[in-house]
Amino acid sequence: RALDRLNPHRPRVLLEGTPGTIFDDLLVAVHRRTNPEGKTLVMDAAEATTGRLSEALSETATIFLTNLDALSDPVAAVLSRASGLAPVVATTTQDVEAGLQSQVLNAAAFEPFLADRVRVPRLAERREDLLGLLFSALGPDLPPPTADLVETLLIYSWPGDMRELVELATELRVRGSGLDALVTELVSPRMRGQLESAPHDP
Repeated sequence: RALDRLNPHRPRVLLEGTPGTIFDDLLVAVHRRTNPEGKTLVMDAAEATTGRLSEALSETATIFLTNLDALSDPVAAVLSRASGLAPVVATTTQDVEAGLQSQVLNAAAFEPFLADRVRVPRLAERREDLLGLLFSALGPDLPPPTADLVETLLIYSWPGDMRELVELATELRVRGSGLDALVTELVSPRMRGQLESAPHDP
């Protein structure tokens, strides 16, 4: 596991996902590995200021810096010069290599994190986890899914990743309440449309 390879004494970790990735559980897992006794502070990079980040870096709470690609140049400079003890766990849904090579991403913002990076696989790459994640999002007291619905979910490409899965679970909770089973017809027309347009084996 990628988390097991993290150096708990390194203060900077980058979590990389794709649009739709939900980082919450992984942020907490990294915090527990690197700073188990500390508190946490969530900061959106788009709203971070030099003063606020400087103050946070001088403390001991783990900073969850979301949307690292939105960090401004002055705030990135504060981060690169920081020598405090506060761990920083940052997230991005951008392609880091391509963004740095094309200079679309701010190299100063990403450089402190390049030594410790954790890639979050797309939902379509970990189909063995899909049903467990869905049942967790659905919650208790709902009827079971039909085999056809399970097959539909497993072959779907999930372009919206985890956020789409959570939205689907909400949709199934509302539309499936009171039924004997969760059926394929309950899923969004967008999902059915993608499946119907996909090439089939001869």
